[in-house]
Amino acid sequence: MKKILKVNIMKLRQKTIAIMLITFFSLVVICFAASRTIIVKSFLNLEEQDMIKDLERVVDIINYDINNLSLRNKDYSEWDQTYSFILDKNKNYIESELGDETFSNLKINLMFIIDKNNNPVFAKSYDLKDKNELNINKYEQDLLHDICERYASAKMSSVDNIQGIVMLNEIPMMISIRSILTSDSKGPSRGIMVMGRYMDAEEVGYIDKITHVSFEIDNKDNANDYIGKEFVIKPVNINSISGYTVFNDIYGKPAFLIKHSMKRDTFKKGLESIRYLAISLIIIGAAFLYAVMIIIDQLVLRRLLKLNDEVKDIGKKKDFSLRVEDKGKDELASLSRSINLMLITLENSLTDLKINNEKLKELDDLKSSFISSVSHELRTPLTSIMGFSSLIKSKFNKKIIPSLDIEDIKIKKASDQIAANADIIISESKRLTDIVNSVLDISKIEAGKMDYKDKIVDVEKVIYKAADSVKCLMDENVKLIIDINKNLPTVKYDEDKLLQVLINLISNSIKFTEKGFITCRATVDNECITISIIDTGMGIEEKNYEVIFNRFSQVGDSLVGKPRGTGLGLSICKNIIEHYGGRIWVESKLNEGSSFNFTLPVV
Repeated sequence: MKKILKVNIMKLRQKTIAIMLITFFSLVVICFAASRTIIVKSFLNLEEQDMIKDLERVVDIINYDINNLSLRNKDYSEWDQTYSFILDKNKNYIESELGDETFSNLKINLMFIIDKNNNPVFAKSYDLKDKNELNINKYEQDLLHDICERYASAKMSSVDNIQGIVMLNEIPMMISIRSILTSDSKGPSRGIMVMGRYMDAEEVGYIDKITHVSFEIDNKDNANDYIGKEFVIKPVNINSISGYTVFNDIYGKPAFLIKHSMKRDTFKKGLESIRYLAISLIIIGAAFLYAVMIIIDQLVLRRLLKLNDEVKDIGKKKDFSLRVEDKGKDELASLSRSINLMLITLENSLTDLKINNEKLKELDDLKSSFISSVSHELRTPLTSIMGFSSLIKSKFNKKIIPSLDIEDIKIKKASDQIAANADIIISESKRLTDIVNSVLDISKIEAGKMDYKDKIVDVEKVIYKAADSVKCLMDENVKLIIDINKNLPTVKYDEDKLLQVLINLISNSIKFTEKGFITCRATVDNECITISIIDTGMGIEEKNYEVIFNRFSQVGDSLVGKPRGTGLGLSICKNIIEHYGGRIWVESKLNEGSSFNFTLPVV
């Protein structure tokens, strides 16, 4: 018992640990997932902010360079000498002001001067790297033509300052278009001046150096896909990330993408922080779990084990005057007090039970004594009644009847009536004796005082003896058949008790069989003798199969002209058979007959 209780406590401890571990790991997973989501999102936001800042710096520098180009263009477009050049076409102005040195100083690759009649007055292309003049190529000519078309003489007065980017053969060029005015910025405008600078590798390197941001002009991706998106951030892999922003041309259309790639140091720091967080959560949680388990073990589990030991000890000693410890104000203390109250109730109930048991024992002894006395008192007069009745019948038949005038009808009738009455007295006395014997037997069975005198018994002889005993009860319409297997083994039983069972079962079959056959069959199988009393009587309903073996139970009340018994016979048979380890049962079909069977183990 102690082992079982300890095992249960161990199971409770294991269940508690399992529940806490599951709860702990669930909380860790939830906290880790939530923290990871928040931290990763925060670091991704930081990463995006850093990327956006870098891209903004690049865009700002490009716009700054475009503004500088526009200011330099203003210095020449709003100048009296340029204003005069449009009219006089003075070559000295070109040689002195628009030479190679000017292009190098201004850091421009292209210049157009167009008069108000939309005619090019001056056009020059210059290589800043090799520092020499170049022929106007096809793309630059297309640009000149496009500017002339877009800014015709009718629109010349509206041109103030146009600056931005144009694409020439997929190469971006910073461009500034200004009206040609006087040095006082007065008109009317006599034309427009165009300055342009290619955003080549040297220009990109220059911007890289200033911004400390490495970027590239990306024409592989379709810039139209990024319309409406100021900045687009795309993680490449765990180690790098790329950011894109669209740069529009002077016509408001996407010109190219600025692509900036950088290492994901910030994101990696976030992942490292998450790892540290996970390790910290596990360490702190494990320590907390260990502390909680110690507290639960001390405050709950150990007390439960102690309470179990105390209750077990009380149960083992069967001393309900003992009490369990109920110190404290928590639920376990309340449980201990409830157990103590239960023990008090059990103690009082046990005391009352002992008193009542003593009274019942006295009553049982009194009942047994009464039944024994009554049985004895009844048997004595019954024996006398049966003896004197038999004697009267014998004397009447031997002494009186021979001296009577039998031919006298009245005398014959009276003598027959006297003989019949004597037979009734004898049979009813015998029946009453059987009833007294049955009551006495059931009383002995209840008291456990039934006396069994076992000896070697020949079952076949007992069956024939029982058949002889009940022949006087049988009508001429009922035939008794004995069917016994050969070589039945002998058994060690109380012969009188076995005979009593057989007589009882056969008598019942006779009582409930008006015509037909009653078969007493004995077979042996598996070291067990099976005896069956089979009749063709009224049968028994299935619901009564078990009921008929109870004391004082009867199911044959509908029979007319048959004496009712006490309902003890089958109950006594059941007790006798079960005393020897056998089994008794019934198989029956209503209105077809019954088969009462019992087994006798061969010892």
